[in-house]
Amino acid sequence: MQEKSEGSAAKRQKAKMDKLKEEICCLMQSQNGSIGKHQGIDELLFSLIEHRAMIYAFQHTDTEKNPFNKYPFFKMWHLAECYFVITVFGKLSSPGKKEKSLKHLWNKCQGGLKTDKIISDIEWTQIRDLLSGASFTNNTSPVSRFRNKTIAHNETVLDLRWSDVDQEIRLLSRIWSVFSMWCAFRQAYPFSSGTKMFAGLDSYFSIDELGRLSGKYEQYIGQFEQWCSESLIEGDPVTRRPFIKGPHDIPVPINFVEEPSK
Repeated sequence: MQEKSEGSAAKRQKAKMDKLKEEICCLMQSQNGSIGKHQGIDELLFSLIEHRAMIYAFQHTDTEKNPFNKYPFFKMWHLAECYFVITVFGKLSSPGKKEKSLKHLWNKCQGGLKTDKIISDIEWTQIRDLLSGASFTNNTSPVSRFRNKTIAHNETVLDLRWSDVDQEIRLLSRIWSVFSMWCAFRQAYPFSSGTKMFAGLDSYFSIDELGRLSGKYEQYIGQFEQWCSESLIEGDPVTRRPFIKGPHDIPVPINFVEEPSK
């Protein structure tokens, strides 16, 4: 009788955990821009990485014409991209109780992550400290401080180094990957190829320059994938990468439209 009771309790616990994983998946997945719906965590993070990768490519590629020094459009695009990256970072790291952020996910599933031992206990503790403590605040995060004081509230103009931005993106990437490993299978590759991202710019950049821009863009995407699989604790084993294949292994997906039934 006792064994039967324990078996029933285990089944109830499993059903509860499966329901929680389904809820976390819904929070992470894209809502397709539906009015009245939140943006999925996946959608936010992937767009942050893709836009940051574009900025990274231009930062690390010397070009002959350098339109960012000549044309207002390129200057405005660069400023908008910078603000976009910082704004989306703020959405992902927000501590607000009503925010659909990584901290929101953590509050829901930290117990399940610990029980299932997806990561080491030491890394679990570090993520808990990052999301439950005073991390990603004005006092501890250069990115959050810039977002709050310069972009959101116009209190003061601050300087911000991209090395600081990338370091904090690395933290968010690994935290997201841990959630993804716990509740979902590996995903299809979500990023456009570098060639596609820089298409249409041949009036401003040579073929060689476009190739190098594409390479730097994909280099940053590869760095993101590496961040996802590397523990925050030095010496911990590398975990799975979040995507099935990379940009050179999978074609650009085709959007099939279902024909109406006759």
